[in-house]
Amino acid sequence: MNTCGSCHDYPPSDGTRDGATGAFVGDHQIHQVICSTCHIAPATETSADFGHRDGNITMQTGAAGVSGGYYDKNANATYDAGTDNVFAQTQPVTTSTCRTVSCHGGTGTNSAQWGVGNEDCTTCHNAAINSPIANGLGGPTQRRAIVPEFSGTWSHKRSGGAVTAADCGVCHMEGTAATGRVDWTFHADGYVDLRDPDTGTTIQGATHNGSNPGAYTSSGSGRFIQFSRNLGSATLEAHVRAIQINHCLKCHDADGALDPSAQVTGGSAGKPFNTTIAHTPGGDVLDVDAHFDTTNQSYHPVKGTQNNSYVDSDLMLAPFNQATKTAGTTNQWGDLMSCWDCHADPGDSGTINYTVTAHGAADTLRGTATVTGTPSAANAVTLCVICHDMVGTNNPVGHGPNSAATNLDRSEKNPYLSYGCNMCHSRSYSPVTTRPTRAEDAHGTDVVPDSTNGNVKSGRWATGPDLGPVSFIRNSNQFDVHAPASIGANNYTPICMGGSNGDGTCTRSGTETYTVGGTY
Repeated sequence: MNTCGSCHDYPPSDGTRDGATGAFVGDHQIHQVICSTCHIAPATETSADFGHRDGNITMQTGAAGVSGGYYDKNANATYDAGTDNVFAQTQPVTTSTCRTVSCHGGTGTNSAQWGVGNEDCTTCHNAAINSPIANGLGGPTQRRAIVPEFSGTWSHKRSGGAVTAADCGVCHMEGTAATGRVDWTFHADGYVDLRDPDTGTTIQGATHNGSNPGAYTSSGSGRFIQFSRNLGSATLEAHVRAIQINHCLKCHDADGALDPSAQVTGGSAGKPFNTTIAHTPGGDVLDVDAHFDTTNQSYHPVKGTQNNSYVDSDLMLAPFNQATKTAGTTNQWGDLMSCWDCHADPGDSGTINYTVTAHGAADTLRGTATVTGTPSAANAVTLCVICHDMVGTNNPVGHGPNSAATNLDRSEKNPYLSYGCNMCHSRSYSPVTTRPTRAEDAHGTDVVPDSTNGNVKSGRWATGPDLGPVSFIRNSNQFDVHAPASIGANNYTPICMGGSNGDGTCTRSGTETYTVGGTY
C-alpha cells in the first residue's frame, strides 16, 4: 500500500520530493506532524485514496478539524485562504495564513504565513500551546506562554526585553542559536532538553556524593518533562540538581558558555546572547559558581553541604530544620539547597512548576533581601526569615540561644537584629545596589571588606588569624569585636559592644555586654 512517504518526503523537508512548490520549502520543514494535521486528504498516512492529486491543496478548517497528531486541532484551528479552504498551487501563497490557537499561539502577527517561513520559537511560544505528548508522559497539558516572560524586570533578555528565536537555542537543545531554527531531534517529543553550555550537549544528571562537604558528580540524562521544585522539602528533585549544577552554574561561572552552540551569532562565552550585562565585570555573565565554592569561608549549601552548628532545629525553619542537628555539633553536615529556594515569586510555597530564573519575571526573589533606614516590622528583610528562625518576635533580644549573637543589652539594636539582616550580614549598612557584591553577600564569599579603613581583608577577621567571616557578618568598626563562643580551638568571653573603659566596665554602660554564643 502506498503511503504519504511514497511520494513526499515524510516528514516533508528540503529536496526534490518536497511535496510543494519552492515557496513552501521551509514551511513543511518546520512541521513534524502527521499529514492530516493540516491536509484533508488523505485522511491518514496509510490511506490508499490518492484522489487528492487534482492540482489543488486542501487544508483543514475549523469545521472539518480532526483529532490526532502532535497538536490539538480544535474549532479554533482555521486556515485563511479567502472564500474557501482550497487553493491552487499557482495561487499567491503570501496572502494565506494558518491561524491556530493550539499550534501558533493566536492570530494576527502570531499567524504562520505560507512561503514566508515566519514560524519559529517566538511565534509559536507567544501563547500557551497544547502539549499532548508531554501530557502522555505525565507532564503538563499545555506549555505556558514563554515570550511574554522575557519582558519582565528580571530576565534573560536582550535590550528592551525583545527575545529572538536564536536566543532560545542558547539554553535549549530544541533550538539552534546560530540560525534560530528548530532542531527537530529534540523538539516536540514531550521533554525539555537543556544545553550544557560548555559541551553543547544535553545536560547530564547530577548526584551529590554524600561526603563532607561533598560534591556533585554528573552522569546519565538530565532531561525532564516539566520543571518542579517542592519548596517544602529539603530533598532536591533529580532535574533540579541537574539544571542548577550542569546548566545554570556552567554558564554562570568563570569561563561562561564555552561551546559555540550556546552562543548566538556574534556572541561569546561571556556574552552568549551577544549582550553586555550591566553591573558585571566586563559586562559578562556573573560568576555565581565561585560564590558557592565550599572552600569559601561563607557559602550557602548549593554546591556542597555546610556543618555550621547554628544551622540546627532551634534556629532554622522547615524544611531545613534538621531535628538531629544540635548546637555545638560541627562534625555533622546539613542539607543541600537549590537556587529556587530563594529565587521564586514572593509568596510561593509548596510545589512550583514555574521558575523566575528561566526566562523572566517581575521579581527574582521570594522576599525582600535588604532594607534601608531603621528596620521595623513594616520595613523588614523578608527573604532570610523564610528559612532562618533568628529574628522577630521569637527572639526579641539578640538571636536567641546557640547563635553567635546570643544577647545584646542595648534596646536600640533590637530593630536591626529583628528586621534588618543586611545591616550586619552584608558589606555595608546601606544595601549595595550593584552586582556582584549584592549576590556575594547572599550566595557566599571568601573576601571580607573592612569598612573601618576601606581595605579588603581576604579571609581574615580583625580579631586574629585564621578566623574567617562567620554567617556573612561584615567586618566593620561595629563588629570587629564580633565573636562566637568558639571557632575551633579559639574560645571567646563576653565583650563590650561599645568599647571598654579599661577597668572591666563598658564605655556606655555596665550592662552593654555581648554574650557570646555559637560554635563554628
